[in-house]
Amino acid sequence: MSNCKKYGGFFQFTPHPVFDKDFFFVALFSGKSFLELLFFILKVFFNRHIYSPKVKILKAKKVRIEGNGRTQLDGEIGFHLPVDIKKGRGVYFVLPNE
Repeated sequence: MSNCKKYGGFFQFTPHPVFDKDFFFVALFSGKSFLELLFFILKVFFNRHIYSPKVKILKAKKVRIEGNGRTQLDGEIGFHLPVDIKKGRGVYFVLPNE
């Protein structure tokens, strides 16, 4: 999920991210193998992933992520799943309660 232009400094997962809107973009990749994941990352590097039939770009105001594991927040370990994420306006600070 993103509402900023670049992720990790130079990866652009969504084609037209907009920071000040009431929605964010969600990029879904449907590959099942490690090799497909490698090809996806290579396509992201050259900004060609948006043309893949295995990638869907959606707009959302809120998203629920379910499963086992934890979220990842800009390279840092985040919250345990499930988690609900809502897009709002303004500045939000994510602070651990540990």
